[in-house]
Amino acid sequence: MKLLSILASLAFFWQAHWVEHVSYEGKFKVLAPGTLTEKVDTSHTAIGKLAYHIYYYISPDDKADNSVYAVHYCQYPDGALHPDSTELIAEFLEHTMESAAASIGGKVVYSSDIQLDGKHPGKLWRIDYNNGKAVAKSKAYIVNGRFYNVQNISRSERNINPDAEKFLASFKVLE
Repeated sequence: MKLLSILASLAFFWQAHWVEHVSYEGKFKVLAPGTLTEKVDTSHTAIGKLAYHIYYYISPDDKADNSVYAVHYCQYPDGALHPDSTELIAEFLEHTMESAAASIGGKVVYSSDIQLDGKHPGKLWRIDYNNGKAVAKSKAYIVNGRFYNVQNISRSERNINPDAEKFLASFKVLE
């Protein structure tokens, strides 16, 4: 009985141990349930070459409530996403949300305009996909010409869970 209690305590500690990831290049920090891995993709666009950075953690437990935790960012050229261009930024975020849904064959079931730190425009959305078995939640922001997308992928039946909310709420920019 004592061994079972010790194992339960260790399991709780393991689940509760989150890592703060700080990206000085990306100018953000976030809490994640494990070490984030970085990947960079480069695209040639009409406004120039863009580097799209993805920091992600994939849960090793296929029964976990959340399978993926990710932060994406891309720095746009000066003036491309100027903070005074509110309509352009709103259109950019709307298009990003719609493109995300299309890319995974999903459907946007909820979206809302949000702000980061009361001053940076953003959008929250939920996409149901994989025949209703999975959910992608995102909070996307534009901060000083930089696009951020904080994303959590979860099983549909467990898409509202403390770890998903903790991850999404922990994102902070370093200004």
